[in-house]
Amino acid sequence: MIRLLVISIVLSLGWANVCSAQLDFNYNTTGNSFADNGLEIATDLWSTEFSDDITVNLNFSFANLGAGGVATTASAKQSYTYVDFWSAIGNDITSADDAKMWNGMPTGSTFSVYINRTDEATGFDKSGAYVDDDGGANNSNVLLTTANAKALGLRSASNSVTDAAIVFNSSYAWDFDPSDGIEEGTLDFVGVAAHEIGHALGFESGVDELDGNGFGSHSDDSFAFVGSIDFLRFSEDSESAGADIDWTADDRSKYFSIDGGLSVELSGNDHWSTGTVYGDGEQASHWAEGLGLLDPLIATGEAAVFSGADIQAFDVIGYNRSGFTSVPEPSGMLIVFGAVGYLIRRRRSRNLV
Repeated sequence: MIRLLVISIVLSLGWANVCSAQLDFNYNTTGNSFADNGLEIATDLWSTEFSDDITVNLNFSFANLGAGGVATTASAKQSYTYVDFWSAIGNDITSADDAKMWNGMPTGSTFSVYINRTDEATGFDKSGAYVDDDGGANNSNVLLTTANAKALGLRSASNSVTDAAIVFNSSYAWDFDPSDGIEEGTLDFVGVAAHEIGHALGFESGVDELDGNGFGSHSDDSFAFVGSIDFLRFSEDSESAGADIDWTADDRSKYFSIDGGLSVELSGNDHWSTGTVYGDGEQASHWAEGLGLLDPLIATGEAAVFSGADIQAFDVIGYNRSGFTSVPEPSGMLIVFGAVGYLIRRRRSRNLV
């Protein structure tokens, strides 16, 4: 049986102009008025950037998580056929990038994946990668967070079931007000909250399932966890092999593309974290270090950034941009925010999960 991993993620955002239509959030009080004010700022950041007429239900709380992570996110998920996902992407085109995304997606009822770590893999310790296109469960289904499904019209926009539970570590020192900078030795609460909300909205990669379970005996059909952002994940090897996405758990470079891998949106080709077990040590549900809000690392006392790549990625997986008419160049992706992460990886830095 495959062990389902709980993916936590941290995030940071920027300030933007208020728009008429806004993404709506329904959430509880934490019992801490300073934290509640921070959550209002964090959710407003999303609401001003995206205009989807949906309500995302979140449960926030504090608990002593020990020295491990600064926060965790457990998102509700639902599986849809690839046909339904592909149709929903096509019906949600509101930008040039949306059209580029849809036109680059495979047509038909299935998609192929470049994969390893399964019983069908070749090579010592299952590291050999191959193209899986047999039409099985992992080629014909997409696993979405329920919030992402709402944005794509696959779930009722007002469904009242909790979409995600986010827990903040009460053992860390938090700065709840980023307006005057982040105090040295503290974590940016607004940034972390915004980051975690980003995971709930759909920034989760099923590669984390493969990476965490690749030591066992599993067929590739067992890994029916391909998420929406996985359709933005490619490598030179997956393209050469003719696969629709790169879904390998290893340290090969994976690049960000919104047109089926034909073009690269950022400089270089190393844009995604690649896994805690077989990859670079960071969850695959993050950018590579330094690329934006969903960055896996942030130093204490330091604000993170909401990047053009963040906005572009959420746009093409189903959210409607309201604060931008074009995507900034990769070298100028700053829109001030804050964020923090999890395990201590280097001095003054923590991993975001």
